[in-house]
Amino acid sequence: MVRKLSLLMFTAFFIMTTSRTLESIADEKNDGRVVEMSVRPAAEPEYILRYSFRPEFQDERQGNAVTYYNTAAALYNQLKEEHKETSEKIRKWLELPIEKLPQKEIRDILETFQNTFAYIHKGSLRERCFWEFPIREERVYEILMPNLGTFRNIARALALQARLQIAEGHIEQAMQTLQTGFMLARHLGEAPILIHNLVGIAIAQIMLEATEHLIQSPDTSNLYWALTELHSPFISMKEAMRVNVR
Repeated sequence: MVRKLSLLMFTAFFIMTTSRTLESIADEKNDGRVVEMSVRPAAEPEYILRYSFRPEFQDERQGNAVTYYNTAAALYNQLKEEHKETSEKIRKWLELPIEKLPQKEIRDILETFQNTFAYIHKGSLRERCFWEFPIREERVYEILMPNLGTFRNIARALALQARLQIAEGHIEQAMQTLQTGFMLARHLGEAPILIHNLVGIAIAQIMLEATEHLIQSPDTSNLYWALTELHSPFISMKEAMRVNVR
């Protein structure tokens, strides 16, 4: 009876705390969203994996990505009040067509994120990501995860940077930015906790929406292999489900 009650409490808590995340993944009234795209035939690059949303083997570094991600979150939170004023602007700009972006204003705002982005990028190159949550010592729903919201805000800013780079014709820079964002999403999804998985999925969706604009750029090579090479499944919830049912 105690175990059943604990599971019910966790389920209720989980639903309440993840409602906003779930809304960002899919519209409640629709099975999906319709995306209209204008694309042109594009040849494969000479080296088919020249462009990738995963770091190349020789670019990966030893160490735990979490150290760098938490440092990035700390840097972001130092300017939290300043970023509060821009977060709503970033949301609106992410909904604008690329050709209507106020490039100078965006460039000035993104300048304040560069130290944060640098540490997110360093984390994205680490060969492992171990979050070290005390899942066997504490109830999962009691574990504090204060940086999850911060990571989502950083991801939106990253996606905006990628869109600005696409608008300016800096395709390789946009690919690098999106690679960083996809790896952040992937690493968040490696934590054996459902809410972490869902935030990882939400961030991956943010990066995919920016990728839609990249695909439509006339300067972009064929991205078939870059997309095919992504992990499949990109984020698995199996381990989190195993942990959370106890």
